[in-house]
Amino acid sequence: MQQNTYTPPPHLRDRSPQRESPEKGVKKRRRSGEYPITGLDLFIEPTVGRVLLAEDDADMRAFIAAMLRCDNYDVVEFCDGSQLLRHLESLASRQDIAPPDLIISDYRMPKRSGVDILTYLRWNNWPLPCILMTGSEDAAIHNEAKAWGAACVLLKPFDPAVLERTVLELLPPM
Repeated sequence: MQQNTYTPPPHLRDRSPQRESPEKGVKKRRRSGEYPITGLDLFIEPTVGRVLLAEDDADMRAFIAAMLRCDNYDVVEFCDGSQLLRHLESLASRQDIAPPDLIISDYRMPKRSGVDILTYLRWNNWPLPCILMTGSEDAAIHNEAKAWGAACVLLKPFDPAVLERTVLELLPPM
């Protein structure tokens, strides 16, 4: 009985089984300038602005971040006000990182509130626009936020289109 064995043709026998993937070769050639940038590379849109988002509700934070990323904003997320304050303090001491363009923060969070963030910004002379979100209809909260320079105070639950429109007004496309 004859066994069926496959013998590759001569032009394939000499090939090494550890070849470089075609994708890696393209990347190398593109970096070296040998390969031109393709038309598809031109469809990658630059970000419109950098937004710092502080919200202790993970679902709400993920929703807002996804919505802003769809609009080409670069979003950095924080789960409470103290994380955002530490980040702002580190930015203040560094010259190699561009400052954010906008802050969106919940009013009431563990450890630090949205007003604590506004207070830090104003005491350090950062004219950064800030949007505060709150679930409270208390006029004192809204007045305090406005007194510390909040660009807008949104009452939760809010229409996402209102947030989008507010962000667009504060960070118009270039």
